[in-house]
Amino acid sequence: MATVEKHLTQEEADSQEIRRLFAIGKRVTDRELIRRIRERSEAARQAVFERNGLLDIAVPHIRALRDGDDE
Repeated sequence: MATVEKHLTQEEADSQEIRRLFAIGKRVTDRELIRRIRERSEAARQAVFERNGLLDIAVPHIRALRDGDDE
């Protein structure tokens, strides 16, 4: 049976490495991997912000519960 070699994108390779580390109970310590994760996370956060604006959902409800307001 022939082996098919799949070329992974950087994102797929990073995700695979994170899953591998999680499965063996280890933390991500590779600084470059952490940097790429943070960059992609920030890009996703920015995309959601640009699409939806500020989502201030929980804070008003938490304050109302804390202060006893009937909102």
